[in-house]
Amino acid sequence: MTNAVQVGFVVGAIGASLVNLPDIISMHRLMTASAVLAALANAALPFLGPEGAIALRFLTGMALAGVYPLTSNGWNCFRSARRRDRFRPQQRSRA
Repeated sequence: MTNAVQVGFVVGAIGASLVNLPDIISMHRLMTASAVLAALANAALPFLGPEGAIALRFLTGMALAGVYPLTSNGWNCFRSARRRDRFRPQQRSRA
């Protein structure tokens, strides 16, 4: 079942990037809808058999693909420019 989450995440990330979903839907709404979808899929796990559980874990992975990238982007918005650039490689002069 763990592999279903990982495959779902990859499929969700590729699908969201192909349709440019973060630019179509606001960051807050997309993150909220993705988190709610993941929570509902996990809440339904006890009510289905093994095949249904794998499908729900796949759905959870797809939903998490809508949460993680937006979370890291949102986190960078609240950091100062100096702290954001701390780990960016420095350009070397050609002397």
